[in-house]
Amino acid sequence: MASTPASPASAPPVSADEESGADKIRVVVRVRPLSQAEQQADASALCLKRLSPQSLKYGTDEENADSGMTFTFDQVFWSESQQQVCDKVGVSVVRNAWKGLNSSVFAYGQTGSGKTHTMTGQLDDLQGEGLIPRISRSLFSTDAAADEAITSFKVVATYYEIYNERVIDLLGETDAASPRAALRVREHPTRGPFVEGAVMREVGGWADLAQLLRRGNRARTVASTKMNAASSRSHAILQLSFVQTRIYGADDGGGEFGGGMRAVDRESKITLVDLAGSERADKTGVTGDRLVESGNINKSLLALGSVINALAESVTSTSTSSVFVPYRNSALTWLLRESLGGNARSVMVATLSPSALQREETGSTLRYAERAKRIKTHATVNEDPNVAIIRQLRAEIEALKAALREHMEKSSGSGSSSGLAGSRCAREVTGML
Repeated sequence: MASTPASPASAPPVSADEESGADKIRVVVRVRPLSQAEQQADASALCLKRLSPQSLKYGTDEENADSGMTFTFDQVFWSESQQQVCDKVGVSVVRNAWKGLNSSVFAYGQTGSGKTHTMTGQLDDLQGEGLIPRISRSLFSTDAAADEAITSFKVVATYYEIYNERVIDLLGETDAASPRAALRVREHPTRGPFVEGAVMREVGGWADLAQLLRRGNRARTVASTKMNAASSRSHAILQLSFVQTRIYGADDGGGEFGGGMRAVDRESKITLVDLAGSERADKTGVTGDRLVESGNINKSLLALGSVINALAESVTSTSTSSVFVPYRNSALTWLLRESLGGNARSVMVATLSPSALQREETGSTLRYAERAKRIKTHATVNEDPNVAIIRQLRAEIEALKAALREHMEKSSGSGSSSGLAGSRCAREVTGML
């Protein structure tokens, strides 16, 4: 349990957009530098050109800068540092967690395009840390807790991978003599899909969580291919359950709950996903078990694409019948159901190679990301529903008070006996409220 000293305070104001609402998935693009192999092939052959911080052109090269298609996203990163990427992506995730909103970040792209570098980076190098360590470290900031007047908070971590459509716990005990057991995906009536039997570890600070991440990363399935010396052969999902306790209090004389103070918990879930990369066997040169892994990776990514297409269609569809979303076609899409079209604010990071050698895969990723921009999620504050009702009623009472005061001022100005009577009545009613 991590705690911070904080005096009891009235409930902090929560705006309408913090309470709930439809939010489009934020889509950002990160273009990695040319690899050594790409530079040796032809350093000048590019398929991407930067137009602005939010747009790029696909299909161009240095000799014909006006050709190709223009794509616009929430942000386009090129040579920006890991910290600059976190400033644009990770900060909002931490802010949403303190508000009690679920958040998700998932990286999608071709194998070797920089997904793991963006999401995890180098855990032993502050400059090289990716989004996962930077977001996790920020959660334990005492300054953030003090600003929100939180009395205490705790973080519980779950880390697992989806390998060949099997869910494997990365934090469970391992036995070299026997394969790791697959876990089952279950459905909670209010919280949605979860992994039954996955190890859940409460962490007291960044050092504890970093130790778990190192342990999980060592257990994750990776292999060498022609395109990537340490290619991820599974989808890795880190979930952080962030529970904060607030004291709603009595500094206004009566308190929001009819006197005294009351402790209220808000629980938010942060889902951070490093997807395995899409790949073509003729380029990666995989055979045997690696080829089977590649087939399952592409199968689950195809299922993810089908879900994204269905969700995007549901936003623009004019049909009275709802669009069927095939979440259950893959363990990946079923576990990411809330992140893709449910109770969460989500960010997709599409990673790209600018090399003309990867033109087809880069174009496929861009079209994938373009469709994801249309998806809407519906994030709500995860707290005791009675607190939200009380807050809503108090807001209505304040609106009624304001309307009565306005009426009283108008009546006093009229000088009539009826106006004076109405003014007395308004004062009495205001006092009752």
